[in-house]
Amino acid sequence: MYFRIKLIKNRVDTLRKLQGKARKEGSLVLYRRTTALLLLNTGLTQEFVAKTLGVVTRAVQKWTALYFSKGARALSPRKSPGRPSYLSREQKKQLSERIESGPQKCGYAGSVWTSAMIQELIQKQFKVFYSLKYISQLLQQLGLRHIKPKFCYSLTKEQLKKQVLWIREEFPELYKKVKENNGVLLFQDESTFQLQSNLHSTWAAKGNPPTYERNPKRENVKVLGVIEFGAGKCFFSVKEKKLDSKVFAQYLKQVAKHYQGQEVYIVLDGATYHGGQYVRAFQEKNPNIHLVRQPVKSPNLNPIEKLWKEVKRNFTHNCYFKNKSSLKKAIRRGLRFFQSCPEKIKSLMAKWERVVADPKGARAGCHDSSLIPDKYHKMLDDVRKDVWSSLRNLNKISAI
Repeated sequence: MYFRIKLIKNRVDTLRKLQGKARKEGSLVLYRRTTALLLLNTGLTQEFVAKTLGVVTRAVQKWTALYFSKGARALSPRKSPGRPSYLSREQKKQLSERIESGPQKCGYAGSVWTSAMIQELIQKQFKVFYSLKYISQLLQQLGLRHIKPKFCYSLTKEQLKKQVLWIREEFPELYKKVKENNGVLLFQDESTFQLQSNLHSTWAAKGNPPTYERNPKRENVKVLGVIEFGAGKCFFSVKEKKLDSKVFAQYLKQVAKHYQGQEVYIVLDGATYHGGQYVRAFQEKNPNIHLVRQPVKSPNLNPIEKLWKEVKRNFTHNCYFKNKSSLKKAIRRGLRFFQSCPEKIKSLMAKWERVVADPKGARAGCHDSSLIPDKYHKMLDDVRKDVWSSLRNLNKISAI
């Protein structure tokens, strides 16, 4: 059979666009179909077009009929639906929720999901059996990934409320006070670096993970540090001793010496050694040093925590340390690197920069979600009314 087709300019342009799209995406099927119609439009026979494209004449006839009956969009190949799923959409949603809730809530002793456990869970809950090889593929289809969990403190509503009040009211007021007194605002914290360094994911050949020598001794080194808000400066002290009130007071003396004559406000957590007789004696002699306590269980509110994470990841993870001396050398190298790059330290405090730049927005709760862990965002909605009532009471007290 021989017939000619003649397409108007708009249709030819549409087919050429589809042909270009097929080239970019590497879709051979769409490229053949659009090319066939464009060749037929030049007056070539179906047999010649089919031979040129390496297909049978019947295929060209089908493409032509498909185009004239349903339009250019019908030329794009459709994905094969495959075998119907044994689990319904609702059952998949339920399975995803159960996996996200954790193994213990599903009746298992451990806290780490394995393919065998999920296979058993599906069989018990939905009476469907999947092979172990298919489980990982199923979980990826559900949008789940095999990822490392994060540590997070368990907060009550009252503790979360105090964190929100710190973000909305206390920290902006503290910053305002620092500015009025022409002072300095510091974030302070301590961290422990283990001689047995932690392992961290890295790129390597598949099936051939790298191996690292590990020191059998269970020893560690303590680091005390402060970072200056706004300037990005960093000061630290490496200690082998156990941290106590006396050691902390000695470190405060070093900080006070550096900021001699200035009003210094140090934000820190409620660790026991941040108080005691030595610290009280230090404060009596140095009234320009003010210690400001953060709410309990709130490492997410102290940006220096991110500094420890960066130093460990870039300078101590996956490393072998022969002794404490080599570990301390690596720690000092890492912290000095950040001392030489204040912009990097300032970037760790970017969220707090936004809070002080927009106190009205902070008071309205615009920055809560960026500083509160994702785990507590649902609970955050429940405590907002209490927070507003507390802020009103604070305003009444300040007005009096």
